[in-house]
Formats: sequence, C-alpha cells, structure tokens
Amino acid sequence: MYQGFLVECTIPKDDGTLASFVGFRVQHGNARGPMKGGIRYHPEVEPDEVNALAQLMTWKTAVAKIPYGGAKGGIGCDPSELNISELERLTRVFTQKIHDVIGIHTDVPAPDMGTGPQRMAWILDEYSKFHGHSPAIVTGKPIVGSLGRDAATGRGLLFETEALLNEHGKSIAGQRLAIQFCNMTLAFLSKSNKPKNKNTMNALAATNRNFKLASRLLGLDSKLEQSLLIPFREIKVECTIPKDDGTLASFVGFRVQHDNARGPMKGGIRYHPEVEPDEVNALAQLMTWKTAVAKIPYGGAKGGIGCDTSELSISELERLTRVFTQKIHDLIGIHTDVPAPDMGTGSQTMAWILDEYSKFHGHSPAIVTGKPIDLGGSLGRDAATGRGVLFATEALLNEHGKSIAGQRFVIQGFGNVGSWAAKLINEKGGKIVAVSDVTGAIKNKNGIDISGLIEHTEENIGAKGFDGADAIDPDSVLVEDCDILIPAALGGVIHRENANEIKAKFVIEGANHPTDPEADEILRKKGVVILPDIYANSGGVIVSYFEWVQNIQGFMWDEEKVNKELKSYMTRGFKDLKEMCKTHSCDLRMGAFSLGVNRVAQATAGRRPSASSAPAPWPSP
Repeated sequence: MYQGFLVECTIPKDDGTLASFVGFRVQHGNARGPMKGGIRYHPEVEPDEVNALAQLMTWKTAVAKIPYGGAKGGIGCDPSELNISELERLTRVFTQKIHDVIGIHTDVPAPDMGTGPQRMAWILDEYSKFHGHSPAIVTGKPIVGSLGRDAATGRGLLFETEALLNEHGKSIAGQRLAIQFCNMTLAFLSKSNKPKNKNTMNALAATNRNFKLASRLLGLDSKLEQSLLIPFREIKVECTIPKDDGTLASFVGFRVQHDNARGPMKGGIRYHPEVEPDEVNALAQLMTWKTAVAKIPYGGAKGGIGCDTSELSISELERLTRVFTQKIHDLIGIHTDVPAPDMGTGSQTMAWILDEYSKFHGHSPAIVTGKPIDLGGSLGRDAATGRGVLFATEALLNEHGKSIAGQRFVIQGFGNVGSWAAKLINEKGGKIVAVSDVTGAIKNKNGIDISGLIEHTEENIGAKGFDGADAIDPDSVLVEDCDILIPAALGGVIHRENANEIKAKFVIEGANHPTDPEADEILRKKGVVILPDIYANSGGVIVSYFEWVQNIQGFMWDEEKVNKELKSYMTRGFKDLKEMCKTHSCDLRMGAFSLGVNRVAQATAGRRPSASSAPAPWPSP
C-alpha cells in the first residue's frame, strides 16, 4: 500500500442535529501513473474492504494497460437514510478532508456503489474551490464528462465475453446468460487474527472508557460525543528506503490527527516495532484532552513508524525520517499539525523533519518542536516533562499538607522523564529509594546518589551495575515500599496482578497510561491517590507550545522564563482540575478528563452551533 486515509465527516442534518460518518481513501500504487478508483457509499464500507479493492484496481489498470495505479474510497453511510442535501453536504465535507491528497496527476476518483454522476459533480465543484476548475479530477461525472461512460463497464463485459467465446469457437448469439442485476461487491478480506498487544488494547479501551465516563458526567449529547471521539483524520503511509547494504526495506508510518477544535493538532512521533493504529489512535486522543487540561491552544495528534531503531544505522534512520516527511508534509503544517519527539525519536529526528519539510514549504522552524537549540529549539525543553512532574507532585502534596522534602520516591523508568524528575526531586530534598530502566533495577533505602547514577547511566547506557545501590528484580520495583511512586516508562505497567501489592500512598503518572482500568479501581479502594497522566506529564507539551510561540514570534526566551511559565501553567492546571472534581464529586482522573473533554466540547459547540440539541457543556474553570 502506498498510503491510506481515514477521515471524520460530520455534517448538520436537515433537522439541526449533527451526524458523523467515517470516510476512507486508500491509495495502493502509483508506479504506472496516477491512482484511480471509485468512491462508494455503503453502511459496511470499512478499511479492509477498501484496501482490497484499491489493490485490485492496481492490477486491473495494469491488465488493461492504462497508465494508472489503484485506489479506492468510501464513506460508511446508508444513502437511503440521507436526503439529497445531506448527501451533498457529506460529499463536500469528505472532499474538503481529502482534496490535498487527490489530484489530476495524483489520484482520480470515480463513481462506485451508492454514488454516481451527481456525487462526482459535487466533488469536482468542491475540489475546484481549492485548486481552480479541474474537470479531470474525477471521471464518471455528468456529460461535459465522457459520452459512453455510463455504459462503459457493461459494454466492457460484452467485449470480454465475446473475446472469451471466440477463443472457444462460439459467439454471443444463441447463448443463454444468467445475469445478477445488482451492484457486485467483493468479499471483505478476512481480518487478521493476530492478537493485539495487551497494553495497546488496554490503552485504547481505557481512553475510550474514561472519555465516555467524562461525557456522562458532563451530560453531553450523544451526537456531540460521537463527533468528539472520531479522529479528524488517520493517515497510513508506506515508507520504503534503500539500506546501507543496497537492499530495500519497507516500513509503515502512521499519523492520527484527532481534533482541531481548539487549535493546530500536536503530538509526538515514535519509532518502535509495536507502533500500530490502535495505539497511535489512543495516544492522539489523549493529546486532545491533555492540551485542553493544560489550557494551551492545541488539539491532539500522534504518529509513528513501526521499526526497531537499534537495527537501523544513523543514515538509514535519516532516510526513513525524510521519506515519512515526504509522505505527510502536505498534511502537517505550522497551523495544522505540529509533530514532536516521542519514544525512539529525539531532537535529531525533528531536525531532519524540519529540513525535509522546508524543502517543500520554505524555512519553517515552527513545524516541529523538541528540535536542537541551534535550529530554534527552546531552552528548558529537554527537562520539561520531568520538571512538569515535579510541579505536579508539589501541587498534589501541598493539597495534602506535605512537601517534597523527606518523601521517599520510587521511579520506574530512568529515561528522559524519569531521570529529570529524579534529579529535580532530589534537589528539593526528596529521597529516591529505587529506580529501574530497561537494563535492570536498583534499590538503596537510604537514598540513591542521583548525580552519580545519571553519570553512570550515560557511561554504561543503563542503571545496571551502579555501585551505590543493590540490584533487585525489575518486576518488583513498582511494589517497593515508598511514599510516592512515579511510573515513567511504558503504559500498562500497573495492572490487576500487582495493584494490590503497591505500597505507595501517591502515584504520579509520568508515562502515558501506566495504570489500566482494573488497577485504577483497586488502588482507589485502597485509598491510593493517583495523579493522572493527562495532567501529570503535560510539562513536555506545554514547553513545546512555548517553543512554537517563540518560533512564530521570532523571539526566544531565556530558560528562567520558560521554567517560570511552566510552573504557572502546571499550578493553574491543578487548580482547574480540583475545581472540576469538586463540581462533579469525582476523583482526579475523572476530574482531568471532564476538564479536558468539556473544554473541547465547548470549542466544538462554539464553532458549530448546531453540534448539539442538548444543553451547552458545563462552564470550564
């Protein structure tokens, strides 16, 4: 597959309510020319079917020896339940979402099941608003299109039947034919039975669960709820690169753009072997709520490439990043979608994206955040998530009449977030009694020398073998005796099998989704206070926002200002979160989700007044 797109299409119906549909476009191959394929409207349209039909179009156009590749698209809807004006609105919204990825010499749609000349006319008209009059953008449109197009498929069957019968010494005349008079659909490709990663499924399920609980608390209309849940656009692209040994390697890249009601979409790009659509979708949705909780003018996005960075050289990683950027450059932008580093990527990756994007759009330092200082990066960005964890912990402890000094901490994960959190907490008088990373886990009940550990990890690429502490089983680090536990690595590490053994009084979620829903409930019943990820680890995206602002203004801040503003945002965020908890009599996780969902719902309702017939969302703090 060359690339695929999944887009949300929300339209006002004639009765004033909103209806949301999911549209698809899969572009399979362009080796022989522009991609070509129909657009169908049917209730059962879904990705596997569209993918199969796009691939068939690639082979069909090659067999016909016409200079096209294959594509296919559709919208999951029942045309019989929509009137003509609603179908027009739906077609125009779908065209608005895909106009920048189709084109006369790129991808040329045509009618299919549930569509026809009128739908093609609407696509032509809507596309022409962006690109000028473009009659060749679709085929199968009303005359002014091509004479004979309406009968073309049937006439082609006649010619093919004649050719086959001639091969057998027969003719059409006198043959008895049975013809099924209906639109024929190909059977859906069977879906993969490959089991999903447990933590990935937990992440998506937990995110949707928390969203729906928050929506219920807020009393949101079901149609608005559906609109908020469906991603704005999902992008899947093929990234093929030459390796250093001369062979070719292909990878699949993803970008999910979840919501832009409050501003440009924002989120990291991760390189990891287990990157896949459900995980990216969950993380993009979390970014929507996280940026709203932080009260910064962004929506949520997330991306990634399924690859193992340890198996690629630096030059191969550069090639891969540049090819991925080439595939998505016209779908991201300074005021559209602003990527950032994530697991397996860093400032160098962002520098490559900036450089490649700038080849198409001119020098654009604000296109990514988390880049090197010399290319417009922000002072304080490297420490931002860990520093945010510190400020969040201080705010929570202050609420309980405590301070950092004298508290015993366990930190699971000693990468960027965990190491900075440990360093800053240690400077405030906190005692780090246990730490783990991918190489192992260590413990010292009297407190670990964090400066020495950081130096050791830099020299030895991990905590394993550090002299100032005893080695322990990495699986036991989460249940070590402490006052405050900070999971700062992967998701799903606190689950029903270990939740009852956790001894901490407070859990500060430095990672995304470290606690699954069942563990959440167990810890709540034990009286453990959990500070949720969409607030606790938001320091990184807040300082990313500062970097974006500095790039747009062309005026850089000193580090003292960055850290001061970060503390202000984190302190205000906790106050707003607590106000939501008080209003709805809920715990901190539901308070954070309700705060984030409510702010996005208010923005959505403000931009689309017909978004809900129900009462307006709650006033946000």
